[in-house]
Amino acid sequence: MRRCTSRRMRGNVEDFEREGLPAFEYLRRGKVVRLSYRQAPEALFEDPELAQEWACRSLQAARRGRGA
Repeated sequence: MRRCTSRRMRGNVEDFEREGLPAFEYLRRGKVVRLSYRQAPEALFEDPELAQEWACRSLQAARRGRGA
């Protein structure tokens, strides 16, 4: 298994949107609260290499988000 590199990559929100996977939402006091979490594409459960690719992009996005 290869490691996720620390090289700069674009954010992965576009990947989820392209797959039609919106952010999770819930109602709080009558208002919609949108989370930064999204459902994983079904294809990831059948393709380990694709799953690792998405996991690396998500990890890198999380690291960028916290300023690491």
